[in-house]
Amino acid sequence: GAIQLSPAGDSPERCGSIESFEFTDARGRLITDQDLLGSTWVAVPFFVRFSGPCPSLTADLRSRVYEELQGTGARLVSFSVDPSYDTPKALAEYAARFEIDTESWLFLTGSEEAMGRFVRNGLKVPLDLGPRAEDATQEPEITHGTRLPVVDAEGQIAGWYQAARAVLGSDPAVVDAGFDLLLDRVLHLAGKPGTEVVASPLPLLNAVLNGTAFLLLLAGWRAIRTGNK
Repeated sequence: GAIQLSPAGDSPERCGSIESFEFTDARGRLITDQDLLGSTWVAVPFFVRFSGPCPSLTADLRSRVYEELQGTGARLVSFSVDPSYDTPKALAEYAARFEIDTESWLFLTGSEEAMGRFVRNGLKVPLDLGPRAEDATQEPEITHGTRLPVVDAEGQIAGWYQAARAVLGSDPAVVDAGFDLLLDRVLHLAGKPGTEVVASPLPLLNAVLNGTAFLLLLAGWRAIRTGNK
């Protein structure tokens, strides 16, 4: 189906079935799409050597979403877009940095071809692998979208949510709103809706202040033009 961004928590909107996959997790186990049926989950494209949004997004998801999902049956599933470097051992070490239990939050790796195809076609998240880095210690030139697909218990994509700080900007209210929308959707799909998300008045206040500043500048410009000091 068409890309549907951020549907409401209780929306019936669905955007087609997730594609099948077969990857390896941080514990060395084979994980398939069938293993996730019956659970709501959030897909998180990432890679270990990325110094950009990936670590901050992982940390934010750890503090804002991961803790709230405990006991709900819903989970997070991170898909490495740098699988040649991100071995199960590297994934386990990455998860340990954030004190994440790799049983309740899966970290998956696989072949570069299979993972690239799944991220682009299955998750419908843009991905450009770029040229290979000659030095394995260097950060690869990989770019990927930061919208996070939410998948329901039947394996249907239930929308895409922006929760990355680099995309939403540094305004804490805007960042919080992005995570609130994501969490509300997941909890509804898991059958345990949280507190209803209330629209923040801050964007309206910001628009009013910007509009007022524009009118004052316009009035000042007209005064200058007419010599009204």
